[in-house]
Amino acid sequence: GYLQSRAYEPDSRGMAAAREAIAGYYARRTPALRISPENVFVVSSTSEAYSLLLSLLCRPGDAVLEPEITYPIFELIADNHAVRRLQYSFRPDGFGKAEEPFMDEDLFGQAKALFCISPHNPTGHVAGGDSQFLKFGNFPVIVDEVFAEFTAGTCAVPPLGALLVERPVFHLNGISKMCGLPDFKIAWIALNDCARERYAKRLEFLNDLFLNASYPIQSLVPKILRRAPEYRLLVQKRIEANLEIAEVVLGACETIRYRPPPAGATLFPRVPVGADEEGFLLSLLDCGLSVHPGYYYNWEGD
Repeated sequence: GYLQSRAYEPDSRGMAAAREAIAGYYARRTPALRISPENVFVVSSTSEAYSLLLSLLCRPGDAVLEPEITYPIFELIADNHAVRRLQYSFRPDGFGKAEEPFMDEDLFGQAKALFCISPHNPTGHVAGGDSQFLKFGNFPVIVDEVFAEFTAGTCAVPPLGALLVERPVFHLNGISKMCGLPDFKIAWIALNDCARERYAKRLEFLNDLFLNASYPIQSLVPKILRRAPEYRLLVQKRIEANLEIAEVVLGACETIRYRPPPAGATLFPRVPVGADEEGFLLSLLDCGLSVHPGYYYNWEGD
């Protein structure tokens, strides 16, 4: 319908119908994050969202906090903005979850923002209201939620903006993972009310500089989000089946510590110090599993 009747009326936040659908998605989360469509900014990818938020919150030489174990994209985007990265401790306990992250208090005054991934990639750790590290400092929180719909050992992944109501929270997500449509290139930044009050006007200006998100694809967002639960159910069944296979293989390795993660789509088992890690990884490949070494995520331990 859009292609036949389209009229290009650019909006610096994104197409109204798309933003309404995204706001509706957050209202259905547990707990509900009730936001206006004015709290939503449509972008082309979460990588673009990170870049916009670094432009919004930082100047060259400023610092942001990131988890010790993290996806390499942070480093590349931060370097592109000449922003320093300070790491807070995020060590897996060997059972598919993480110990409560810890931050040195000396870092608080230097940080302009905190990066949080929930569910965390690759440990599956879910940040919630009892996450002490989120209570430190008063800087904005940028939370990447691209795996939020894929839960395994937990009922739901809470949107942090509903828990930290007096602190600016930017939620990043999109249809790449949630709907299996990485080529459609639509993502968003959803602000809780505190973030909207402080930052929406400036973020509107920055997003208006590029307007990268495709309007024909934006017009499909309401329909895509309505159909998304069907796709997520298929993925969840696939994850559960994969976990059963992985448990059989890893169960035969007496020295490997692991447990299914609370959420996400990966296991993060620990290989004991002194064990033949390369041999272990090769044996998993021989069994048909896909593996990444921990150093892909800045983890240099066992």
